[in-house]
Amino acid sequence: MLINVDADALIDQRNTCVVVTGNSLPVEVTFPAAPAFAQLLTVVDGDGHCVTYNVTVNGNGKLLNGAGTVVMNVNFMALTWIYNGTKWVLV
Repeated sequence: MLINVDADALIDQRNTCVVVTGNSLPVEVTFPAAPAFAQLLTVVDGDGHCVTYNVTVNGNGKLLNGAGTVVMNVNFMALTWIYNGTKWVLV
């Protein structure tokens, strides 16, 4: 399921694509605390504001390619992650 967010958001297991749009401040997107094995999540800077208003992806206790958080700071950046049972891996 695709959702649009313009402020900090906690993502649940039903979501697969998060489009950050309409934000006028930095945004933090927090992944589920108990993701399903092989769950895919994509985070997209839909308006091209990442240079000015960074989007921080938070693994919510699970690592994202070895880090607790990842900062998106390139306009129109999109990242897709898959959960391998212990951590999120960039696709």
